[in-house]
Amino acid sequence: MNIRISRNGQEFGPYTMEELTQYVNEGSILPDDYAYDGMEWITVTQLLNDPQRVFNRVESITNTAKSGSVITPEVWNPEAVGVFSVFLTPFWGSILLAKNWESLNHPEKSAKVRNWGWVWLIVVLANVLLPEFVDKVPIALLTLPLLILWYFIVVKEQVNYLKNTNISYYKKGWLKPQMLGIGGIVIFVFVLTAFMMVVFPDDISEDQIRESTTSLVTKLIQQNTESNIYCARVTIEEKILDNNYIGTAILSDGTQLKINITLNGDELSVVIPEQ
Repeated sequence: MNIRISRNGQEFGPYTMEELTQYVNEGSILPDDYAYDGMEWITVTQLLNDPQRVFNRVESITNTAKSGSVITPEVWNPEAVGVFSVFLTPFWGSILLAKNWESLNHPEKSAKVRNWGWVWLIVVLANVLLPEFVDKVPIALLTLPLLILWYFIVVKEQVNYLKNTNISYYKKGWLKPQMLGIGGIVIFVFVLTAFMMVVFPDDISEDQIRESTTSLVTKLIQQNTESNIYCARVTIEEKILDNNYIGTAILSDGTQLKINITLNGDELSVVIPEQ
């Protein structure tokens, strides 16, 4: 009964159960290392806690070999995963590729691909929660190089592995993962929208700013001129910093006035500089 050990992408052994126990006690094999029990990779701790599992696996493999059948892994086509990830996000694609590596008995590679999934989740959240940064640096300039890097490091590695090793595998269907991917995006957008509404409840649109500014300009004009002239409409010409705008107030008599608009929370103030 021979057991292979995997750590950081390198394999060691095979060892007998007695040798494995001895090396664990000496510290040369770690409890968190992975051991192959004949069908899948499990941690050394799991193996030592259930040694009968290996006997059962060996017996099962022996019986399978005698019957002439071959155990074939089931994976999603990694090339297709890369294409669908453009629409369903590389976070979704990283999860599928990680599961592929698990089916191919490479848990260490699976863990690395899952880390890429977390990287993509952080990128998405940063683009949503840091709008000032995104305004200055277009989102495409950040995500496109990362997407290309992810494709060649993560997707192509699995594609090349399947080609170079000539592994026969069953191709998994796409309906379930695609539906889960679409559902995940819908739930993510819903949760994020609710979060933004709670965290930033005072955000108002430019239409609301123009409407409120029109009323304020009318009030200022009529107070200072004691006339019936009113502000017909306001256009916003430029946004300065976060809460300051430069606009133009068009009065009922056709006069146009440059105005400065300041938004402080839900309070808005207007200053009419010397024209």
